Amino acid sequence: MSKLVTGSITIESLEQVRQAAAVLGWTVYTPLDGVRVKYYEGLGEVCDMTVQPIDEQDKYGHDVGSKYTIGFRRESDGHISMLHDNAMNGAEAFTVESGQQDDTTQRVVGKLKQAIARVRVESLLMHEKASWRVEQRADGAQVMVVRRRN
Repeated sequence: MSKLVTGSITIESLEQVRQAAAVLGWTVYTPLDGVRVKYYEGLGEVCDMTVQPIDEQDKYGHDVGSKYTIGFRRESDGHISMLHDNAMNGAEAFTVESGQQDDTTQRVVGKLKQAIARVRVESLLMHEKASWRVEQRADGAQVMVVRRRN
């Protein structure tokens, strides 16, 4: 059954999410834009920021970003939660079991998490004054090549 799920994510700031969305070419909405996370049932909880996937399709060729967003909310203890639908393959919204995610959700959320990790690493490398480049492998994977300055 499709439902809105909340999970913890290790990030220092919402700015890292904004930068990761920019790397992916995705749209970011902030409170001035009216930011409720979108999922199968409609609008969900209020978030500090939502990210709309751009040019992402489910396995049926439907545009994911027109129906779903991924929300981020700072909790009272300071950590940031990520909110999203667990079944972004709309046609399978009623077949995903509780606690599971469909393949589209895993791919889209995974892509954003990978971009956030890249932003975090690049921030650390800039602090260390190291240089790096990102290379695309033949299998589609990205590899970060780092050169430390002495």
